[in-house]
Amino acid sequence: MCANRLLMVVALTFAVIAVQTRANEPWPVGMSFVALQDGKWQLFVVPPGKQRPQRVSLMHEPRTPAYSPSIGKIAYISPQGDVLLHDLATGRESALLEARADTGYTQPSFAAGKNHLLLVELQQGRSRSTRILAIDLQTGEQAVWSQQRSAQFHPLAVGDFLYYTNVHCVENCAGRYVHEIWAKNLISQDARQLTLLNTLTQQPAVAADGGVLYVSSEKQGGKQIWKCALNNEPPLSCESMTSGGVADTHPVVSTDGTVYFLRLLSDGRHAIMRAVGKARAAAMQTEMTDIRDLEIGR
Repeated sequence: MCANRLLMVVALTFAVIAVQTRANEPWPVGMSFVALQDGKWQLFVVPPGKQRPQRVSLMHEPRTPAYSPSIGKIAYISPQGDVLLHDLATGRESALLEARADTGYTQPSFAAGKNHLLLVELQQGRSRSTRILAIDLQTGEQAVWSQQRSAQFHPLAVGDFLYYTNVHCVENCAGRYVHEIWAKNLISQDARQLTLLNTLTQQPAVAADGGVLYVSSEKQGGKQIWKCALNNEPPLSCESMTSGGVADTHPVVSTDGTVYFLRLLSDGRHAIMRAVGKARAAAMQTEMTDIRDLEIGR
């Protein structure tokens, strides 16, 4: 297939256009994802000085990994539920937290510019009641950065703010759940709701300058990538970046402001896409057969 050939995919009443990127196009530093290769789920990262994803040999098959290129560390959840820290330079791994019968952990995230690892703690091992923990990687001390009556997921610390997905209605809601994005000021400790899309809106990503919030939302049916201006008072004004009957999730943003995300393909696999304009996305060329857990660390 020619590198510049346009592929038109018609879904519902909208058109979503995908274009192939150049095979030698550099990948953003700090990107990480888990891909199915050689029959195994394996972690790939783009470290400083590299232009292509590099496979990382871990002790266990990774779940919801996070990568920080600035400190050269990888955090992930093992199949047994332990929280492990991998040193990319030495290959050494250590257990930060061990799984317990009454507590589970998921979605590690390195706090940008801080020496902390964030985790979602599942109380009683269930997602109905959660809190966001922060582990100081120098001292090992733990602190609760956020706890509300409802469940919270997808922690992201940028500057003085903690962004996360807040789940409204976790009991007796007739099967209807609403996810919205919240932000907590880590200095004043004030937390407030940012989005008001009244649907499943989740997986926050924030531009390096702190001016734009990106999310995956079902506001228009399906799942599209939306962007919201953070310089406005809540509820934020948001607009869709992708459209149609697509399933676009896991938005991430590089230091130069380029947005990437995962798109569910017709054969059930996921591909990494790069936003190149309204309703347009470029498929990043890779030999991997399926991809999940897309992130960009700082």
